[in-house]
Amino acid sequence: MTHFIKVIGSSLTVLAALTIASWAELTVPPVLSDGMVLQQETSAPLWGQAQPEQPVTATFMGNTYETKADKTGSWSLDLKGLEASKEGQTLTIKSGEETLEILDVLVGEVWIGSGQSNMEWTMKQSGYAPANSYDKPLIRQFSGTNTSTQDPQKSFQGKWKRAVGEDVLSFSAVAYHFAERLQAELDVPIGILELAWGGRPVQSFISSPVIQALPAGKPYLEAQQAALSGYERSLTPEWEAGFQRRLTEHKQVILAWENKGKKGKRPNPP
Repeated sequence: MTHFIKVIGSSLTVLAALTIASWAELTVPPVLSDGMVLQQETSAPLWGQAQPEQPVTATFMGNTYETKADKTGSWSLDLKGLEASKEGQTLTIKSGEETLEILDVLVGEVWIGSGQSNMEWTMKQSGYAPANSYDKPLIRQFSGTNTSTQDPQKSFQGKWKRAVGEDVLSFSAVAYHFAERLQAELDVPIGILELAWGGRPVQSFISSPVIQALPAGKPYLEAQQAALSGYERSLTPEWEAGFQRRLTEHKQVILAWENKGKKGKRPNPP
């Protein structure tokens, strides 16, 4: 199962954020980093942390955008009506004495590629070679880490890469060919946020409130509640210690699986 989702305006903010923390420094999540692509014409969201209740200013393509961090230090703003740009630009974010510079930022079309293993499957796994035949710097992909949580998140690890040389081999094969065709037709930069996870049903990518609003959503929520109620809530210290040990071992297994190019089925957690 594969899904492509158009990123329009502040809908990107569903991807991320940070647990409220007593951070002093000006920060943004990894998805806002060197080599990224911002959405043209509609709205491109920015967000992060700063000193509580301090002004935050962003400068991009000759325009300045201003906001203020709230009491927890969280801030967000939208860069509206950006014109497509094939030339890498610098995005500068300032708050107080702190300054962040995000380099080589393009403006074009941004899409989310989510789904199961057939979206996650890379160009390398699909046998595309030689690596040096790829030179599409206007196509870029952010590959995010697989993270499970019941709570909304504002940040997760990942990295932007250009479809150039060997870097393209880590791209989702489906997403790359989608982006290649779209870029040829629209003649603007294309950014793909690859957020696929093998074996996950589509409803696991949708928040419970949204599923609840769908006529066909009720059975899924009932099944989820039934599964959650089946877990033992009062665990013994011995059981908890054993579980933590197995969890640590599983993390090493996952790391080895990722280092080998995610070949085969993802190992199941304890």
